[in-house]
Amino acid sequence: MDNELNELLTSQLDRLYRFAYNRLHDEGAAEDLTQDIVECAIRAYHKIDDPDRRIPWLWGIARNVYLRTVSAKSRRETPSEDVIMIIDSTGVSYETPETDVIRREECANLRRAVSYLSKMYRDVCVMYWLEEKDYRTIAEELGIPLSSVKWRLNQSKVRLKEELMKMDYMENGYRKAVKLYMNMGGYVEWSGELGNYDGADRAIDNLLAQNICISAYESPKTVTEIASDIGCAADYIEDSLAELVKCQCMKQTKDKYQTMFPIWSREVYDDVFRKGFELCLSRADEILDTLFSLADEIKAVGFTGSDKPFEKLLLTLLVVLGRETENDFFDTANLPFESHIESEKRWYILGYTGRSEYENYCFGVNSSGGLNGDLVEYYIASEFTKDARAYNQDMFRAFDEFYRTGKQPDDYLCAKLVENGKLRRNGDTYEIIVPVISHERGEYAKLVEVLAPVRELVAKLQNELFERSCTLMKKYIPDHLASQRTFFNTYCAHGAWENAVFNRLVERGTKITQDMATCFIVK
Repeated sequence: MDNELNELLTSQLDRLYRFAYNRLHDEGAAEDLTQDIVECAIRAYHKIDDPDRRIPWLWGIARNVYLRTVSAKSRRETPSEDVIMIIDSTGVSYETPETDVIRREECANLRRAVSYLSKMYRDVCVMYWLEEKDYRTIAEELGIPLSSVKWRLNQSKVRLKEELMKMDYMENGYRKAVKLYMNMGGYVEWSGELGNYDGADRAIDNLLAQNICISAYESPKTVTEIASDIGCAADYIEDSLAELVKCQCMKQTKDKYQTMFPIWSREVYDDVFRKGFELCLSRADEILDTLFSLADEIKAVGFTGSDKPFEKLLLTLLVVLGRETENDFFDTANLPFESHIESEKRWYILGYTGRSEYENYCFGVNSSGGLNGDLVEYYIASEFTKDARAYNQDMFRAFDEFYRTGKQPDDYLCAKLVENGKLRRNGDTYEIIVPVISHERGEYAKLVEVLAPVRELVAKLQNELFERSCTLMKKYIPDHLASQRTFFNTYCAHGAWENAVFNRLVERGTKITQDMATCFIVK
């Protein structure tokens, strides 16, 4: 035998055996195939024209011998054109060992593409091509008509081809996961974790669900399209989709899904909130200066607590101004999601794909109505106060009675009200240390009248902010969520001016204390 041929076969013999074993998975059969390849190479060596292409030539022979061996042993029906397409795409054999890496990568791509198929297509695809079952057997095992098997098989072939083509330009076959930050709120019963939003808080609290929502936000997508986009097997996609549809985060129309809440980039989030806040901040000094110019008239109204230093009343005045300002409210009638558990519970969701670098102090106003709403307590700027708010209706009634009649609560209730920053001991008695403004006594109406110059400034600013919000929502809320624009018009305009004024107050050096951060308004 020619020395060059001997050297060639010796150098490639181990690879030829591995090639045979990886395809036949039998040691004896692999040895026989290797021997057949060597014998064929010896007989045909004299036909080689270019010595530099001896290795590609040898592996071409290995490919042909393998295919002849498989063909001789096979008694199956001739593969269809579609099956051949898939065999070719996996690279059963190549002319050079250097392309083995490419073959492996393409095999992985095929497996990934199959995993992206939704279950109804994937099952038929695997049973027909990999398990080699005929149409009738598949139909019987799946309990579906024969025509459905043929249709699903055809659809799976089309989708497989599309996915394999996509992988030519997708980096590693998937995109990098994106963290979605969530704002959720509304009238809900708190569960102790994030809140009871019919399970929406839990369904969307993971990267997979968040990236499903991002993928199907701009346009509806099938399971296969979503799986391909985020690089995850369809099994996991389908489980998560079912939860997202159940809690209204996504809508299913036939075999396509679409996200049902706004998702904004950091740039959009900043455009809506940061620039809106900066607009309000530019007017905050004028509002504060006008408030201070009315200090004597405000204190002269004579409501409970009006004798405090004027700076101690400023947060209460912001609450009153907010109550009297048009367009400074949540449009709760248009909250987009309605609970399946309790029909009166409604909520909203807003997602954004990047945290804003902009930070500011949060004014934040919450209220709790007690005694049938006759006495309403407002909690303000809680992050500064660490106010212990957990007191019961007995304490609420005791405070109301003490305010109305002067009757002092028992020692236990007095101690709890002192702890919660509502009362202060003064010798043998107690006194109220938070502002209380009464409608019945006429104090509220008088205060609103005194605040008229400030109300005018605030109303002008708030209307400008609201108009700005309406314009932005047309731009940033897509058409398939158009019904949510009405709510987000108010959501994005709510509280911005109070927040800006509060921030300016802090910047001016005002120390926020607990007795500033609670007030009552009495009907």
